[in-house]
Amino acid sequence: MEEQLPGIILKLRSSELWQEVEFEVLLAHDILGDVNVYNKPDPQVCRRLINECTSLGKEGEFSTSVTELQSNYLKYRPPKLKNLICLVKHWYQLV
Repeated sequence: MEEQLPGIILKLRSSELWQEVEFEVLLAHDILGDVNVYNKPDPQVCRRLINECTSLGKEGEFSTSVTELQSNYLKYRPPKLKNLICLVKHWYQLV
């Protein structure tokens, strides 16, 4: 039996273009607390989360919960680094 992810799958159709787009909306948990450019999360929280996800075989399950942290990290980085990270993420999804 396939394990269900904690989210919903939506499909949008265009009657004019005869196309359909399917996407998944995942739940995000506030596991890191108040995170912004000036307020970084407690490293212990991140370590515990990584260790627990790894031991349960659920790597990447909480990726939506760290989206804000990723966004803040990339905000002031050079475009070449942003492009490299996007490329690596794309390659990872292909595997």
